[in-house]
This record gives sequence, structure tokens and C-alpha cells, in this order.
Amino acid sequence: MTQKRTLIAVVNARSRKPFAEAIRETWKPLVPEEQADVLFFVGRGEGEIEEDTVVLDCDDSYSGLPEKVREIIRWAYNHEYDFMLKCDDDVVIKPKELLASGYDSNQYTGRYNRPANPKDPYEVPFGFNYWLSRRCMEILKDCELPKDYDDEKWVAENLYRKTGIIVSREDRYKLHIQQTVDVQERALRPPSRRPGRLRPYYSVPEPDYFSWCVYLDVGVKPTISMDTKVKEFRKLFKEKVMPKVINNVPA
Repeated sequence: MTQKRTLIAVVNARSRKPFAEAIRETWKPLVPEEQADVLFFVGRGEGEIEEDTVVLDCDDSYSGLPEKVREIIRWAYNHEYDFMLKCDDDVVIKPKELLASGYDSNQYTGRYNRPANPKDPYEVPFGFNYWLSRRCMEILKDCELPKDYDDEKWVAENLYRKTGIIVSREDRYKLHIQQTVDVQERALRPPSRRPGRLRPYYSVPEPDYFSWCVYLDVGVKPTISMDTKVKEFRKLFKEKVMPKVINNVPA
């Protein structure tokens, strides 16, 4: 029996190199080479490109995300992958647990985000991680792009309306959300008060999670800097992934 080919496709951009570097220095080396390939994908632009990065003929900005996702799907299909994980570049994963999660038993897997409704009778998963089988890639690679940047709905809608495929639920993916004190609120505080600091929004995740998306911008003005997000990414990796590696705890 031929071994399945799996791709962890990291959606990156030329302006987001610090996230790619963080992945290269954290969880990428922990991915077993015989189980999956890890590649970064960027769009058109200038600058040097690393060996593990694929340049696509597409818009490299956030507004061009669905186009980039479709080009990644086409690339993975043309390179004969059986499964691909759409993975945002601000996601920390436990590779062995992720790859042992049973994704290859389904056509389409992710964590529910938006429920089905009478107008859109299909669930939409979070966009930071979802799995597609080769059959799904074949369906999506030639689909017309949406008019917005909602790639996860574009995937869910086309799979449902063209073939009836719906996302298989997997809850071990998590948003890592933080709260901050609004800048305006901070400005109104007496000078003697300490400035607001990032503080955990959720308690420590349950131990069976194997994926966390560093999502710090919820309810925050102004947008949190990339440097702060990358620092949180590295901190999260040390807290959630490294203890398991160091202690050699079985998956």
C-alpha cells in the first residue's frame, strides 16, 4: 500500500517573515519527515526566498488570501499530495499529536466556528487550521474566488454545494486569545496607576489540544505589533510543546 503524502501548508507573506522564522526555530524541526512536508507559501513580491518557501503567482496581501489559498490547493494537488493542512503562520502545533489525530480518515476536518443556518446549511471551521483531502483539492482548485477575504467560508460553501461534503468536527484546535486594556481607557487613568498589560483571557488549555492560533487582536486598539505576537508565539511553544518534547511523553 502506497503511503499517503501529507503537506502542512503554512500560509505566509513576505511581510511576515518573523512568523516563518519562529516556526523554523520551534515546531517545524519536530515534524517527522516521513509523515509530512512543511512548506511556506508567499505571493508575488521582491526579496530573497528561503529553500522551504514556494512563491505563488498571486496577491501577497491579506485581501488576496482566498486567491493564495486556492493557489496553494492547486500546487498541492499538482504535486500529488493526498492531504494538506491549511496552516496560518501564527499557529503553534504539536506535530506528532496533530499527525496522529485521524485527519486522514475524513475528507475535510476542522474546528467548528460558524454554525449552519437556513441560508448557509453547512458549518464553517476556523480558518487557521483545516484539513483537505485530495478529493477536496480537486473540487476547490478551479472554483471561482469569493468577493471577500473569507477563505474558510469559500472552502466550506463550495465543498457543500458542489458535492455535499461537510467539515468533520475536531475540537483540539484552539484560539489563544489575550485581553488588553484599551489605549483610551489607559489614557484616562491617574498617573499613579500602572499601565495595562497583556493578561490571559483563557485559563490553561486542556492537555489534549495540539494546535493554538496566537490571536491577540480581539477587542484591541490599536493593533498589537507583530513583534509582540511573535514573542507570544515563542512563549506558547515553550509552555505547551517543549515540556512534552523534553520529557519524552508518549503521544
